[in-house]
Amino acid sequence: MNETEFEQAFRDYFNLLTNIAFSVVKDEDTAKDIVQQVFLKLWHKKETLEIRNQLKSYLHRAVINTSLNFLERNKKIKLEADISSLEIHQSYIEPDDSRTANIEMSVKTAIDSLPEKCRLVFSLSRFSEMSNKDIAQSLGISVKAVEKHIGRALKELRIKLEPVYKTFASILFFLLFR
Repeated sequence: MNETEFEQAFRDYFNLLTNIAFSVVKDEDTAKDIVQQVFLKLWHKKETLEIRNQLKSYLHRAVINTSLNFLERNKKIKLEADISSLEIHQSYIEPDDSRTANIEMSVKTAIDSLPEKCRLVFSLSRFSEMSNKDIAQSLGISVKAVEKHIGRALKELRIKLEPVYKTFASILFFLLFR
């Protein structure tokens, strides 16, 4: 791929790819950054890549993967921040009570134990607030498959978190009626 072909591809696909990234990350600036990262990687690999006829498909998949990786990294950072703020809030309510943090960790562990595709679909649905249609398009699967993954995730989480739910209900009762 020469410089002219690269510039043409950038002009042809930048807006489309930005829209795809935006549908995953829900932030315009982040979406543009992701597309720029993908094009930068493409430029660095221009000598070794042989994707002339499938460039659009390659870029589409690269943007989706980079967007999903971004969400995964940010989810971990957000979860750590949420746990930290939960610990601060928890110590304000009752200094010796670690039950709330245990609940949070139990939920995280239960979600992490889901099968990879199921966890990804569930996370995009619940944490990224993507519609089933957007998830299906982003992952190249049917809307029915998305619904199946979400249903499976909810079923497994209900089973795994039943003891946690009972603990949470008792904490809530304690906080409301003390």
